[in-house]
Amino acid sequence: MENEKVPNNIAKYRKKKKWTQQQLSQATGYTQGQICRWEKGATLSIMSATLISKALGITIDELIETSPYAEV
Repeated sequence: MENEKVPNNIAKYRKKKKWTQQQLSQATGYTQGQICRWEKGATLSIMSATLISKALGITIDELIETSPYAEV
């Protein structure tokens, strides 16, 4: 999934929950290193985006900012 907003949004919503990368990795089953790479801009699959958004309690639209109503 190519979207320059996604890496920033992963970090933004993670920090909004006051979670570390390690806590997000535990909630998703991915490694902390993979979370870090995604926050730095590595390509994210739809499946991974779905798991991350569910763990963060947001929609995919909020994660990729396709909704005009997405707020933080």
